[in-house]
Amino acid sequence: MNLFASAPFRVLLLLTFFVTLIGGFAWYAATLKYKKDTAHLQFVDPNNELWTKGKTKATATLDTFTAFYPQYPTTSFIKFTHDGPSGFKEDIWAKVTSMGPGYVGIVVEAKYLKENENEVNRELPLGQVIDWMIELPNGLIRGGYTTQALLLIAKQKEGGTGDEDLSNFVDNINN
Repeated sequence: MNLFASAPFRVLLLLTFFVTLIGGFAWYAATLKYKKDTAHLQFVDPNNELWTKGKTKATATLDTFTAFYPQYPTTSFIKFTHDGPSGFKEDIWAKVTSMGPGYVGIVVEAKYLKENENEVNRELPLGQVIDWMIELPNGLIRGGYTTQALLLIAKQKEGGTGDEDLSNFVDNINN
């Protein structure tokens, strides 16, 4: 009797084929979901000199933010590190809704949250703020040091300086 011609072997062979096919499809689908979940992320080396400079300057000038916030409460934002839906730690911007001694009230958009969470209000200790930004009525921006760092990093990758991209920032990262 030929083993390859036997019915049990053919069933086993077909079963192996379908399990492999289903496993491959599952892997492919998971890869697509990962790419979709991380499409909005911009990965930055946390030790990059410009990134470190931006975070340092932002935290050193947090008192400027707290002084200006009462004048611009509807256009004030902070950045903090958050466990994102993609499984990565993400530095995200959140709209400031209130401020008190040692904390800032924020609203986090649903796109930064896990699948079953909706937009959420939180209180965040000021010590967890890694950047701040206020959009002024004339379109200029106070703060935004990590955004400036990202612009400069991108320009450096293209071979330029990036200074022309910083014209809307009142508080230039390089000053």
